[in-house]
Amino acid sequence: MYKLTKINDKSLNNEFYFYEFVLLSCILLISGVFPLLYISGFAQKLRLLFPLFCTFIAILLYKMYPVIYLEFVWWIWFLTPLIRRLLDYKAGWLSINPVMLTPFLVTGISIFSIIKNWRIISRYEYFPFTLPILAIFYGYVIGVLRNGIFVATFDFLQWIVPVLFGLHIFLNWQKYFEFRNSIIRVFTWGLLVISIYGLIQFFLVPKWDAYWMVSCGKGAVSNPIPLTIKIFGPLNSPGPYANILMVSLLIIINNYNLKGILFSGFGLIALSLTLVRSAWGAFVLGLIIIFSLKKKRKKNRWIIIGFILCVLVFVKMNQQWFTRIEERIESISEIQDNRSFRSRIALYYNQTIPVLTNPIGDGIGSTGKAQKLNEGSGLSFDSGILTLAKQLGWPGLCLYICGIYFVIVQILRNIYITQIDQFYLSSMVIILLALILMIFSNFLIAVKGTVLWCFIGILFGAGRIYSENYFKKVDN
Repeated sequence: MYKLTKINDKSLNNEFYFYEFVLLSCILLISGVFPLLYISGFAQKLRLLFPLFCTFIAILLYKMYPVIYLEFVWWIWFLTPLIRRLLDYKAGWLSINPVMLTPFLVTGISIFSIIKNWRIISRYEYFPFTLPILAIFYGYVIGVLRNGIFVATFDFLQWIVPVLFGLHIFLNWQKYFEFRNSIIRVFTWGLLVISIYGLIQFFLVPKWDAYWMVSCGKGAVSNPIPLTIKIFGPLNSPGPYANILMVSLLIIINNYNLKGILFSGFGLIALSLTLVRSAWGAFVLGLIIIFSLKKKRKKNRWIIIGFILCVLVFVKMNQQWFTRIEERIESISEIQDNRSFRSRIALYYNQTIPVLTNPIGDGIGSTGKAQKLNEGSGLSFDSGILTLAKQLGWPGLCLYICGIYFVIVQILRNIYITQIDQFYLSSMVIILLALILMIFSNFLIAVKGTVLWCFIGILFGAGRIYSENYFKKVDN
């Protein structure tokens, strides 16, 4: 009989200050060089220099400080859209902006881990990653033939980079505890930064945000007017922003610490002001799952619930805020009059049969943002499920679903780890919520896909390190 032993990883915290020093130095270097060139009138050149400079730093961190590389990747995902808006405001609107390649270049460096370990990734334990990768390559080939190499390649990056990042994390499973602490840190401080910026956006609407909204047509969805804007923080739209807030809140609340709980107050207010109902529902469902599986620390549970209620009361006291939120909540119950609900039902009704009767698929690049490179033609699906089937066809759909099946099996097989590792519980809940949210949007690409595959990678790493190193044999 085997007994899972508690892990004493306090020694890992000794590296905290060193890691933070290296990461802070990189951020200060970027934040020092960037404003200097920006003010000096080099905004146009920064569109190329920024992604190159960040990629260079990412390569150094990947080679020298892998844990800091992971944090750097997330800060790039959090802040790059804001930097793009600042450059557009200074140098003029550019619909296809090379700055937005930065997160893909920085995250894509993780492919070196796959190249270094190419001999072992064909093993059964890596099927949850290799099967989706094969599915994406299939979709890419079809996409090149049907949509053109430029469009297909751009969308290919959105699909492949998150999976490579997750596989990179799993391949470095020996660093699980360092990666775990790193993710908790970056999402804790990231929540504070993006929440405060979202609140500033709500009250003031910075000029660069308003300019960007008008230029790209976002003004048709939400007016760039203080106290009425549907906030999206430093990201590009309310949906991904709300999902990042939701994920950060679940991590912080489950890994209870005073600093994180205080930061979560800003996060809860920002999440409510995004008006993204799917993220609200996912957050509530996530709390229910966590509290139902978290048998210990009942006192902490009530502290968290009390804090959330205090934040909600604060929001209720601000009538102008609460009126907009209340209207959004009421729209959930009034399904017949809910335009978003009706349009999504119509999407599934009109597109399910055409998608399923196209076994080859239309290939990667046939929907979504990639169509901006193809004279704006094509559909944009508010459904990850339909997008998966339409772009990857039957072969790719089967491969990808098989990969997700192995992920779910892994979750169920190692659910006992939640007894001693609260972060494993957070990762499990986030993965399940991301898969549920596929009904509303594509949670497999770009920043949302990076969230999903990052936590899949860390979950598999946890399963591997616990199974190999932290069992003790005991006599009956």
